[in-house]
Amino acid sequence: MILLLKILEKKGNTMMRVQITLRMPQGHIRLKTYENAFAQVDHRSHVLQIYREVGLQDRVIIAEYHSDAYLSWEYVSSHPSRAEQLLYHEK
Repeated sequence: MILLLKILEKKGNTMMRVQITLRMPQGHIRLKTYENAFAQVDHRSHVLQIYREVGLQDRVIIAEYHSDAYLSWEYVSSHPSRAEQLLYHEK
């Protein structure tokens, strides 16, 4: 799946965004978005790794989340929706 997304990124010249739903203390939920990033789950440790590519073969891990720390993750559009634009404009 990551390979396919990389191919699509190069063809469309768009940047990937990874959005993670984090489990916070006292039952709160927080969304965290990483620009120009990729995600994968290490199958041995079940740790979600967020990384960026440097060069052709190298990856730099920019964040890691234990399986208890997040609820879900997904790739999202690099173009903000109208609702996102309004939300960010209010801040």
